[in-house]
Amino acid sequence: MIFGRDIEHVEICACWKYVLPVQQKAGHTFFKCPMWAPERQQAKRIIGHVTPTTIVGSMLENEGNWEAVETMMRKIMGKKESHERSRHMQNELRIE
Repeated sequence: MIFGRDIEHVEICACWKYVLPVQQKAGHTFFKCPMWAPERQQAKRIIGHVTPTTIVGSMLENEGNWEAVETMMRKIMGKKESHERSRHMQNELRIE
C-alpha cells in the first residue's frame, strides 16, 4: 500500500485544477469526485446518504451500514493506489 506523502500529491482526477490540501482531498475523493460516483452509489443504496455529516452516524447504526461504507472506501483507495503504482511504473519506463 502507498501511504503518506507518496499519495498526497497525486492528482488523478480531471476535476482537480490544483493540488488540494490533504484534508480537502479526502473530502473530495469520498464525497464529491465524479470518478468515484459508482462506489458512492453502491453505499447510498444501502445507507441512504453519503455525506460528511451523515456518514459516521450511518456507520454506527448497524453492521450492514458499516460494511457498506468500509467497502466503498476500500474500493476507492484500492483503485487510487493501483493508479498511483501504474503512474510510477510509467514514469520509470520513461526514465530508462
